[in-house]
Amino acid sequence: MWSSHRDFRSIVSASLPNTSSQDILCLTRVYFSQVRRQLSQLNRVHFKDLKIQQELARNALLQLQQALQCSPDNATLKHLENEARANYISILSSSLTLLRQQCKIDWISYGDDSTRFFFAKAKQRKLTTYIYSIHDASDNEVEGFDLVGDVLFSYYRDHLGKASMRRAPLDPATIAQGATLSMEQQLELCMPFSDNDIKEAMFDIPNHKSPGPDGFSSGSCLRNTASPRSKPYA
Repeated sequence: MWSSHRDFRSIVSASLPNTSSQDILCLTRVYFSQVRRQLSQLNRVHFKDLKIQQELARNALLQLQQALQCSPDNATLKHLENEARANYISILSSSLTLLRQQCKIDWISYGDDSTRFFFAKAKQRKLTTYIYSIHDASDNEVEGFDLVGDVLFSYYRDHLGKASMRRAPLDPATIAQGATLSMEQQLELCMPFSDNDIKEAMFDIPNHKSPGPDGFSSGSCLRNTASPRSKPYA
């Protein structure tokens, strides 16, 4: 949402930390603190009242379209109508992005409650399956998790026998029946990757993902990575 504003690129590009600095972690914390304040101000000024902006932009676009129907050859009205339509589409896209993020945040909060309940029930069910006492082969009662484990191990070892170290070799004819990698493909898997490969993988992340624990969404990372002065961190 913020990345659609014209000032977003200048905000994230200003005061970028030097990647060759020895104190890169401290500089990164200071940088994110400054960017967070500036993005919060950007949100208050331009994105706090998106519903009101959307309604005003829609009314202005309808008025220009009605005026354009009365004067279809008016070049000034056409230009104003194009600008109003672009403005309305931009505000509508920001509203939809905000709704998607809010829905994901609500889903995560509900999911956390469900996850806690699930693991509590799983723990309770696991406790009921613990075996603290058992009778061994001589019909003597044994207590304690370690001793119970030894009894069970001896029981199954007597039934299954000792492990054999003999292994059958692989049949090359069986492997040749399916598709296999050529030598060139095997070498390509071992080739080193560059910073551009990391950027391409990061740019595959959708921009409407929910913010992370630091409050920044994937779009902020993508915009920061796209800067000529920036470099992805492994």
